Parts: sequence; C-alpha cells; structure tokens
Amino acid sequence: MLKNLNLEVLTPSGWSRFGGIKKTEKESFLYIKTAKTEIKCSYEHKLKFPNGEFLEAQFIDVGDILAEVGEVISIEEIIEKIDVYDLLNVELNNEYYTNGFVSSNCAHIEKFADIWEAARPTI
Repeated sequence: MLKNLNLEVLTPSGWSRFGGIKKTEKESFLYIKTAKTEIKCSYEHKLKFPNGEFLEAQFIDVGDILAEVGEVISIEEIIEKIDVYDLLNVELNNEYYTNGFVSSNCAHIEKFADIWEAARPTI
C-alpha cells in the first residue's frame, strides 16, 4: 500500500487529493465494456449510475446505463489472477474516474491521516 502521496486524481468535481493506493490480488475479475470505454475490475468495485447511486460491478447487467460512459454492452467474467488498485480517501466525494467510469472510493477509511500518523512510527 502506498500512502501519503502528493498526487491528485480527476473526479467529476475536479482534481482531488487522495491518501494513497491499495493493491489487491484477485483470482478473477469482470471485464465491462461500453461503446465509449472498458474496465477490468473486481466484483466488489463500485460504479456510478446517472442517479448518483453506486452499485458493485457484480450486480451490473448488460443494458444498464452508467454515469459518464453510457450503456453496458458486455460483461465478461475472466478467471485469471489480476492486481486491482483502489485509491484511499479521495477528498472530493470519495469518487474518481477510472477509464472514464466514475468509481467509488471503496477503500475510504475514516480519519485515515490520523491513523497513519499514529501508526507510522511502529511500522
């Protein structure tokens, strides 16, 4: 896990600071395509709908309309290992763009900066 990076990520509300990047290895993933773009993501990865709600990728269906990228034209389950990455504590609404998809900051941790500063000397 990389923490306390001095980077920003593009969000629907503009550029935003975030607290770090979490890497996780998965045994399988979903490959979701729209006419505009595509994403490889975990089953639990949350994607945004035009009404502002987020739904885990495993519950999204072909024909669903997603915010920013439009209609889902295919979803394929891929059984092979993949590293997935999640941003920690995105300051602007805990959401950001991933290949054009609006993703939720799934790894949001309340008071992350305080926890990190307290734990850092022992790590």
